Amino acid sequence: MQKNHLIPDLEVSHIVQEIFDMYVNKGMTTSKIADKLNERKIEPPGVYLKLPNLLKDKSKDLSEYEWRSVQIINMLRNEVYIGNVVGRKFQKISHKVDKVRATKKDEYIIVKNMHKPIIDELIWNKAQDKLNKYSKVKTVKNEQSLKDFIYCAECGGKATYRVRRRTRKSGYVWEQKTFICSNKNIHINNCTCKPIDESIIIENVKKTIKNEIEKIDYTDDELLLIYKQADERVHSKTSILENKIKKLKQRLKDNSDEIEEVYQDKRQQIITIDDFNIFYKKLQKEKNELLCEIHELETQILAIEKDKTQTDYTEIKKLAQELLSIENPSKQLYSKLIEKIEFDSNKTVTITLTFGHSEINTELKEAI
Repeated sequence: MQKNHLIPDLEVSHIVQEIFDMYVNKGMTTSKIADKLNERKIEPPGVYLKLPNLLKDKSKDLSEYEWRSVQIINMLRNEVYIGNVVGRKFQKISHKVDKVRATKKDEYIIVKNMHKPIIDELIWNKAQDKLNKYSKVKTVKNEQSLKDFIYCAECGGKATYRVRRRTRKSGYVWEQKTFICSNKNIHINNCTCKPIDESIIIENVKKTIKNEIEKIDYTDDELLLIYKQADERVHSKTSILENKIKKLKQRLKDNSDEIEEVYQDKRQQIITIDDFNIFYKKLQKEKNELLCEIHELETQILAIEKDKTQTDYTEIKKLAQELLSIENPSKQLYSKLIEKIEFDSNKTVTITLTFGHSEINTELKEAI
């Protein structure tokens, strides 16, 4: 026997070879292979290696072990079957603690030709190609331009964008894209809101925007009138607040004069120090209250002036038409037209626009 070399177990090596054959040459899925091995009552690794974590029901005996898809995948990826030994899959975090971490694949140490292979390298490579192909299908980057605007109408939770994909035997990739309440997704707050299909949200966003821009088909004269009326409303509000501030500032000036007068009375000993302290505290309190009130009114004016920025309906219409004409609008474009989108279990979609508000009832479309 050669030192440090593994010896293939002839009792089980033919099962490994059959698994590769079923997967590569017969086109069976890992789930189907597991089912077939279970039907034939072939002992799985759990029995052979006595691993309790692979038992269907831990209260039962070893006869209840079963083959599973994940075991098949692990076997198909195991390089030991082509004569290699893979080390350093785990690494100690620190010499001070006993915990270990799983290392990345590019950190593995692979020693080739350490023992006689039981799987041909050509079949092995075909298996890896097929596994990697399925992995790419299942790996979905969940990017969606609308997702930051969508909320659950029932609990207020932020919506999560979820994509599910499966590959049929024919090669057709089935795909389902939905929004689901994040609270329901992580099983908190007992939210019962049902998921909604992405296509329903997109369809109603476009329908709502289309309906709204049709309402703002103003002439230049009408737009001028709208802007003039908005200016008049803003001017009226700010004028009232500015008059209040003017009166408060006059009272603030009077307050300062009174403080100076009381101070002089104290210096000339017209009033006692105790009387001065009483008058001074009262006047100082009034001064602070006046300053706070002035600040509050000035803040209100700034807010009104900020809102004074006119809704440029011509620009809104241009942006809306751009959004309706492209297949995948950007988040930045959506943000100029949409404030918030909400949905509930009845598939009622409420869309709050930056220039309007609309509610549309819809029916859930069946997934393909």
